[in-house]
Amino acid sequence: MSSLKQLVEQFPEEAFLKLVRGLSVSTSEVWITSDQHFYHTNIIGYCGRPFRTVEGMNLALMLRWNACVKPDDLLIHLGDVCLCSTSQARELLPRLNGRKLLVPGNHDHFGKAFWAEMGFRVVKEMNTPQLLLSHQSAHHPTGINIHGHSHDHQPHKHNQTYPQFNVSVEVTGYRPVRLRDLIGDLCDTVTEHYKEVL
Repeated sequence: MSSLKQLVEQFPEEAFLKLVRGLSVSTSEVWITSDQHFYHTNIIGYCGRPFRTVEGMNLALMLRWNACVKPDDLLIHLGDVCLCSTSQARELLPRLNGRKLLVPGNHDHFGKAFWAEMGFRVVKEMNTPQLLLSHQSAHHPTGINIHGHSHDHQPHKHNQTYPQFNVSVEVTGYRPVRLRDLIGDLCDTVTEHYKEVL
């Protein structure tokens, strides 16, 4: 089974390599995560999360997020941040570190203005020849798909045709993952793709 780094190295397109080498990343680190489901009591039972209460889950997820992500870091969230009222969201979400981009999931029902107030910029999925960042898993014919939505039901898939990587919190230790640890220099392509909204 190939590692993700080996799979990334299978894309030796000269123009892409020049792009990656020429970029200066405008942030300390880039992190990626999905499916915290803050305030969602039932997710504890649905996914066998190791928390007794939703309050304990919220606190643990927030502490693990902030232990990884520094205030100036970029955090890409692939959807399903919380299931709660606007007042509950206002209580918790501004306390999460990072400059946050949100690719909305099926449970992210607040409008763009509210997400902006909470410190999240709503963006479309990223789809380049090398990389697809999306909420739900999707076939990417020439590159890698990083997604959420699957929770603990779909671990990473490595396959000759298309690799997929699930970053739902259940498979990442309930914390964000450093994007560079997943995809190496393709991380710079992500920064370039979203630079106009950063």
